[in-house]
Amino acid sequence: MSIVINIINYVFDMFILLIYFNHILKKRKDYIPVPFFYGAFIMMEFVMFANSMLHTASHTYSSYFITSSISFITTFALCFLYESTIKHKLFTSLLFQIFALLGEGIFSIIITRFKQDVLLLNDVLLNAIMNLGSKLILLLLVLACIFFWDKKIKQSIPSYNIMLFVTPAITLFITLSIPSSKLISLNLNSFYLSLFTSLIILNIVNYFMLDYVKQLTELRAKNIHMQQQITFQTEKYQQLSSAYRKSRSIVHDTKKHYFSIQSHIKNMEFDKLDEYLKAAITDLENTYAKINTGNLVIDAFVSNYLDMATEEGIQFDTDIHVDPDRIPVKDYDLCVILGNLLDNSLQACHKIIPPMKRYIQVQIYIDANDTFIIHLGNTTASGQMEENNTTDTLLHGYGLENVKTITESYHGMFSIIADQTYDVYVVIPIIEENKRKLIVSFSG
Repeated sequence: MSIVINIINYVFDMFILLIYFNHILKKRKDYIPVPFFYGAFIMMEFVMFANSMLHTASHTYSSYFITSSISFITTFALCFLYESTIKHKLFTSLLFQIFALLGEGIFSIIITRFKQDVLLLNDVLLNAIMNLGSKLILLLLVLACIFFWDKKIKQSIPSYNIMLFVTPAITLFITLSIPSSKLISLNLNSFYLSLFTSLIILNIVNYFMLDYVKQLTELRAKNIHMQQQITFQTEKYQQLSSAYRKSRSIVHDTKKHYFSIQSHIKNMEFDKLDEYLKAAITDLENTYAKINTGNLVIDAFVSNYLDMATEEGIQFDTDIHVDPDRIPVKDYDLCVILGNLLDNSLQACHKIIPPMKRYIQVQIYIDANDTFIIHLGNTTASGQMEENNTTDTLLHGYGLENVKTITESYHGMFSIIADQTYDVYVVIPIIEENKRKLIVSFSG
């Protein structure tokens, strides 16, 4: 039975190390086969088991030093299964060793202060209780570290975070509540070793079940956001289609105006011509797009949002200077970028209660360094700045995340600056098509 509990303990240790690495180092190297990846962890636990067998009867400082050194070296070696810098790997390994020592130290203090009768148990039960208790405290320390390190965990469902801590905490309480004096008088080794084994398995299964539920919840939320994005893009295409039909209508009306002008001139009807021209100019001013760059996406979207902002009393300033033939972004991608950014700015201004200033600024230009730049700035409601200080999808949905993804696909940069106003920058280099293909093939 002692062999079984030892195996379960090392499995528990491997489980804690895996979740720690997966959240702190995050990305493991894709080219490493899965059997080799998990085999490395098993080999590490086997090395630790062999070392413990060699120093079973030895409790000297040298044995503790050797054990700690081997633990650090093997942990550091496992870090090379992940994509990370050497500094990050060293920090991760050292922090885990500190947590492991704290787990053993804290549980030893609890036992010596409050459960001294545990020290009178036989070696098998004593080792089982000490190992389980120290590993549970290690797990709690690792979960606390993950909670503060991993933003996705911190911003996930509160009940998920609570349940992560509840199970190991309850298990620790059960471990400390076992009547040790009864164990001395009664021969219940098998029962309690089975109990400890079940508690360890319960913690492992509980973590994976909670993680599975969290992934399902996030997937469901992502599907909802993606559906909203599809609806959003459909609306934007309808706006674009409407602008295109309007431009076709203007061309058609202009032809009629030319024929009418020609007719008035031929008939020498100059008074009627003057009146007609005034009416035609007024009609043209009411129907043409306010923005005319030659790019249908920019003209349609900016003109449309300019009209919506004006109707709602929102100041809308534009500074747009682009050569439509040198815009390095496909129309579809430009729709996603401009549609999301303009919509976010307008939504932010909706939250501001008049007479507070409501302001949107749109800048689209190509600078001297052959860089295509889109800048949208807007005022925000008080207390909204902290919320806007991140591009995390849980705060902003997947709209800005889509903009970021598209920008990076063109080798550009996406940034947000939240100070007195909320400013979003999309910076994309203008790269010739043959050079772009070369960059893509090189990065791939």
